[in-house]
Amino acid sequence: MVYDNKLKKVVFIIKNLQGNGAEKYVTTLSKALHAYYQAECHIICLENIIEHEIDNNIKLHIISIGKSKNHKESCRRVDEYITNNIGTPDLVLSNLTYSDKVMRHSTLPNVFHVIHSISSIEHYGKKGLFSRWLAKLKLRIIYSKKPSICVSLGSYDDFKKNILTKQKLHVIFNPIDCDIVTTRAKEETSLILPPKYIVHVGKFNEAKRQDRLLRAYALIQQQTECDLVFLGRGHTLDACKELSKTLGIQSRVHFIGHVINPYPIIKHADLFVLCSDFEGLPYVILEAVSLGAPIVSVDCPSGPREIIGDEYSHCLCAADPRDLAEKITTALHQGDYFTPRLQKKFSMKYAADEYMKLIDSHQ
Repeated sequence: MVYDNKLKKVVFIIKNLQGNGAEKYVTTLSKALHAYYQAECHIICLENIIEHEIDNNIKLHIISIGKSKNHKESCRRVDEYITNNIGTPDLVLSNLTYSDKVMRHSTLPNVFHVIHSISSIEHYGKKGLFSRWLAKLKLRIIYSKKPSICVSLGSYDDFKKNILTKQKLHVIFNPIDCDIVTTRAKEETSLILPPKYIVHVGKFNEAKRQDRLLRAYALIQQQTECDLVFLGRGHTLDACKELSKTLGIQSRVHFIGHVINPYPIIKHADLFVLCSDFEGLPYVILEAVSLGAPIVSVDCPSGPREIIGDEYSHCLCAADPRDLAEKITTALHQGDYFTPRLQKKFSMKYAADEYMKLIDSHQ
């Protein structure tokens, strides 16, 4: 692929930089595109909530659109801002449903939606028949105007099957900044942690299923020296604390809360566990892999199996507390056997190459 000499302008649209998955994708990919192709990258947040570090070469913009439900008018404001302050972009990447509702109306060239999750499960998986139909219809309307990029093969298969868009679909895996992760893992942490521990990192919500891990740990707590450590915050946290008391394991379970730098904790863990009902492409597993931590994950749709690969499929287990407990026990005794290697397709260089090819193919 031969690229022209003109430096590319890439604009990322996202509600805010508060979460973990899509937000890390935005900060990491923008850094990669600038580092490898000197692309002029801009991040536009629709709320002024910033919790992630942004590379000094990336320009941050805040366009507060409030809680307006007039998405077409909000998009007009965003398009006008981009045209007047950035110029005509070579690529616009809209992230997460909030932004997608707005940017579907964009008149800018080369606008893509980035699909970070399993759309059918996230938006209507547990709803009744009519509510499912209505949610699916709304999604088809949102994604009927622009092409989309899926961050995993699992999200691609689900999107293609359930959204039924006639727009083009692409798959480009999320990149991880291994240098940042490994460097920050060397930092000291002021947290007082147990000598040996199993760690889970993620929001406390219904999808992450921390309750599944609590029930699994209750089955093996008397057989292991490791305590259980949770990093994260969210609306199911209190329910999980109560469950730990009900299971009689509260003295060995540590709810640390939100941690700005979780990498030293992941690096020194005896085992990292993911227990979700579904994912898109979980960054936290990419981070654990890059740090060489032993890993056990529920084989949920989608992402864990694609990250871990066939060679390390024994790191995966069924979405059942007993199966998870058995897998954790095995991994704690055979840690080296549960440390998968990071595949090339998750590197920053690989992602930057793929996005530059995308820009070239649409010009």
